[in-house]
Amino acid sequence: MAASRAGRVTLATDWEQAKRLATSDCFPPAWAHQTLQDKQYLMRPIFEASKKGRSIPRLRASEHARKHVGAWFGSMGKPVVTITNRNTYEASRNTKDASVPMAAVLRENFAVVTIDDTSDELARGFGYGGINLDLRMAMYETAAMNIFGNNGPAVLAWFSEAPFWHMNAAMPFKHWRKFWEEHVGLDVGAQEQLPWAAKNQRLIYQEMGPEAIPA
Repeated sequence: MAASRAGRVTLATDWEQAKRLATSDCFPPAWAHQTLQDKQYLMRPIFEASKKGRSIPRLRASEHARKHVGAWFGSMGKPVVTITNRNTYEASRNTKDASVPMAAVLRENFAVVTIDDTSDELARGFGYGGINLDLRMAMYETAAMNIFGNNGPAVLAWFSEAPFWHMNAAMPFKHWRKFWEEHVGLDVGAQEQLPWAAKNQRLIYQEMGPEAIPA
């Protein structure tokens, strides 16, 4: 996948197709030279470009997905908060258990929709946002708030206008702090936020739970 600086994203099925489709303005410049052993982590240069004034493209779900998710969420009678759980390898990053008491507190004022780990939904044989990227993105855009742990789907919210509280940011610190500071380019000690973040888009550098909910 290569994203042009004009904001267009092209998904290629193999390297040869990617090279045929490439323009002279692709990011990162050395995209064609990475390997599985020497792969590039692209967050840091994106953040650096943003800090220098470059506009960062934002992700959006399709109009069709937003329409149907909007009707579903609207039928709940309360503002909706999504909680995206992780339940796979690297157990220290999983949030399935930690999200339960937080959901209980949130249900006093919100309708809570849990998006389970994709592997869990696939194992059950059915799912919604956990197995469909367009629906997942529509849920994040439509919700009043989206809560994540240290998981992959959080990045969809990072690069969108969807509101989010990303808890467990860079946690557990002994494993992830160095990686975040070197490859993501955020100062964990200073609890640095995304350079383009709105007030309702926050990285929260503490463990997921009711006490981590911003006032």
